[in-house]
Amino acid sequence: ALEKAPDDWSLHYYYGKLLLGAGESELAAHHMSVALKAYPWHLPLHIDLANAEMKNGRHKEAIALLLKALEISPDSAVAHADLVSALAGQGRIGEATAHFRKAVEIDPSDYDAYINMGIALGDQGDIEGATAHFRKALEINPENPVPYHNLGTALASQGRLDEAVTNFRRAVDLDPNYEAAHLSLGITLTGRGEIQEAVGHFRRTLEINPGNAVAYNNLGAALASQGRIGEAVTCFRNAVDSDPAYVAARINLARTLGGQGRIEEAITHMQRAVAIDPGNATAFFSLGQLLAIRGRVDEAIAAYAEALRIRPDFADARRELEFLQGADRSTKLRPAS
Repeated sequence: ALEKAPDDWSLHYYYGKLLLGAGESELAAHHMSVALKAYPWHLPLHIDLANAEMKNGRHKEAIALLLKALEISPDSAVAHADLVSALAGQGRIGEATAHFRKAVEIDPSDYDAYINMGIALGDQGDIEGATAHFRKALEINPENPVPYHNLGTALASQGRLDEAVTNFRRAVDLDPNYEAAHLSLGITLTGRGEIQEAVGHFRRTLEINPGNAVAYNNLGAALASQGRIGEAVTCFRNAVDSDPAYVAARINLARTLGGQGRIEEAITHMQRAVAIDPGNATAFFSLGQLLAIRGRVDEAIAAYAEALRIRPDFADARRELEFLQGADRSTKLRPAS
């Protein structure tokens, strides 16, 4: 339809909404911006484009759009509620709070305002405040799965895993395709030692989104804990294929390959990990272990030294460094611990 009517603002807008729902926020923002140029006083368009810009990490642009929306309609509870997220994303929590209060003054049943304020408080470390807002959102709409997931996340951060699991279960009961809730439930079940059930939720996450690198990494770790090393390696590979910059998954892959005796391949992945994240002391320590196994002592010493430079209190790195520096290189090095 756009090919036949490229100047039809409404086609650009509704196509942008479809793209936003499909997770294509950059392309969505492009089409909505085209629409906005043609129809600059359209309130929902400002709000939807602001949401796309927030997903793209452009909070400044989102704030400008939402403030324009309030010029168009000062009593838009939705615009006030969305400003909570946009302002909090820039650390402007005081202003976010003011817009939250205005949103619920205009519409006391606006549960999205409570959700957004809860997320903002949680990001500031106010977990008690966050949980109170999520609970209020659930009072308003107990059939919405999102605040159950948010509440579960807040409770898990406090170590209240049983309560977190209850809320995550409720979220996936209400929405069996809720990707984030399945993932959170799997991670929390892993923390409780319920590995087999966790594996099921990681697999369900991947059915919903086959490109979820975090789910692959967590599934790999769960399978490795069950001794299913070959399957774990496959999962870690899928994780780094989905997100080549995912350092935790690359470290897990390197360590697992090292455990299989595939040292050179493990070294390659660990070198890639430290290249991506040069401030990761654990990755440098693991690289040192792998290099030491191969007898590449000078390189191992350098890796351990870098781990200590990053984290001076890294006792294991100091121990291994001192051992290598004092070792007789004509003798066989001890296996890395």
